Order: sequence, then C-alpha cells, then structure tokens
Amino acid sequence: MELFNRDGKDELGKRAFCKACQKVRSAKYYQENKETIREKTNQHYHDNIDTIKPKRKVYRDANKEKLAAVGKEWREANKEQCVEKARKYYQSNREVIKKKSAKYHQENREHCNKRNKEYQQKNIVRLRAQAKKYRQDNPEIMISYRLENKEKINKTRTIYRQANREKVRETYRKWVEKNVEHVKEKRMDYYLKNKDRLNEVSKKRNVKWYQENKERSKKATRAWAAVNIEKVRTMRSNRRAREMKAIGILTSKEWAHILRFYGNKCLDCGKSGNEVEITRDHVNPLINGGSNLASNIQPLCRSCNSSKHTKTTDFRKEQIYDF
Repeated sequence: MELFNRDGKDELGKRAFCKACQKVRSAKYYQENKETIREKTNQHYHDNIDTIKPKRKVYRDANKEKLAAVGKEWREANKEQCVEKARKYYQSNREVIKKKSAKYHQENREHCNKRNKEYQQKNIVRLRAQAKKYRQDNPEIMISYRLENKEKINKTRTIYRQANREKVRETYRKWVEKNVEHVKEKRMDYYLKNKDRLNEVSKKRNVKWYQENKERSKKATRAWAAVNIEKVRTMRSNRRAREMKAIGILTSKEWAHILRFYGNKCLDCGKSGNEVEITRDHVNPLINGGSNLASNIQPLCRSCNSSKHTKTTDFRKEQIYDF
C-alpha cells in the first residue's frame, strides 16, 4: 500500500494514510470549507500574480491536450452548471462583452467569418432546430425585433439575395413544391386585397416593357399566333363583340365543341374544314343586338358568312347544339 505521510515523521505513524483515504478526506474538507479556501486561493493569486502567471503559462503549453480533455470531460459532466454560470456572467457583463466581441471581430473579420461558416456547416441541423424552437417559444420577442430593425433586416436580406440569387431561387422553388396549396391561398388572398393596385402596377410595367422591347414583343406574338390560330380567332371575335357591347363570351373550348357537333363543315354550302376556312357566324348578328353566347353561334365558311351579311338566318334547323 502506498502511504501518504502528512507530517513526514514516521511512515507507519498514526498520521499516515493511503492516497485514496487522503483524497476522500481532502474532498470532504474542501466541501466544508469551500468559501474560506476560495478566498485564501484568490488572495494568494493576487499577492503572487507576477510569479504564478508565467508558471501557469508554461504548464498549460506543456499539457495542452491533457487540460483540454479534462476541461471537456468536466463540462460534459456539469453541463447545466456551466450554462447557468455563463448566462449569469453574460447578463452581468453584457455591454463589456459586446464591446470586446465587436472589437475582436473588426480586427479579425476574415478569420471569424471563416470559423463561423465552418461551425455552421458542421452543426446546421442542430442550429436550425434551435432557431426554430426559439422562434416558436418567443413569438412576441421576434415580432418586436422585426419591427424595431425593419430597415436593417431588409437591407441584409437584399444583400444576401443579390449575392446568392440562384441558391435563393432554388430554395424557394423547393419550398413552393412542398406547400402548393398554402402558396395558392396566400397569393389569392393578397391579390384580392390589392387587386386595383396590382392591376395598375402590372399595366404600367407591361407598357414600359413593351416600349423597350417592341420588336421582340411583336416577334414573340407572331410566333405564338402562328401556333395558336384558333385561340387568336376566338380572341378577335370576342374583342369585336365587346366593342359592339354584345352579351357573353365564346370560349375556344365551346367553339371546338360546336365544330365537332356539326362535323367541322359549313352548314350552308356543306364544305368541310379541310377545303375551306370555317368561321364563327352569329345567327342573330351583333349589329342587330345579337349575343356572343354559344347558343347564337353557327359554323359557316367565310364566303357563306359574307353572303349572309346582317340577315338573321338559322342554318342549324332542328340540329341545335345543347349548350
């Protein structure tokens, strides 16, 4: 047994203890006299600071890894105590810490940014979970902060979006795909609340863009019209009806159903759509007060439509499409 001789008198004297017993006695003594020992230790440190500091530095440099491991082990075993102590210290020295931190960051900006970025990448899942939990637990604080720092937040967001345009777009696209119904509902609510303003803004923007891109716009319109001939004809027909203040709108779908019902042919001369162009004819002409509804439409070729002119002639007979 290895003995610890307190007085150094006799190895087997009555004051000789094994190291394990001495450790227990020391721990007990420390717990009973904690405040006194701390005061004496602090006093001794301040009285001999010039001698102690260099010795500590030498010891730390020589035992860096060992001290780091011991410190880490102790912090893990006393996590709550460490957190509470750090929180109390921060609260009582907030302004001093902020000034020191700001000064250090200004002097070591690149190093700090690099270190923060590495840390965030390693702990991104945990940090996001913590931030989300904090926002959920403290909604009032978050709202208050946003209102107080609105300009600062907008400026920071703008800078980040400009620097990470593609990343932001990709993130937003993924979020929209996951929340399609929510996005539709929000957009519709916003549109209904700001309908007049949005239409006015959209109109001005479209006019401005057209003025700056006339040739490009005309070229695109011609290309679209060449591919969507029936849609273009329907649009022109509806526009003419609006100008004459007629009731109703004939859609491309309704016109396609009418053509299919009557076999895609002229009801007057009987020629098919493969031979001649089939046009929309109003049974009761618009000029006479006829409507632009599907119930007042019949398919005629361009020649028969021109010959009919402003007469009210119904070539459908008994075969009237059920609208």
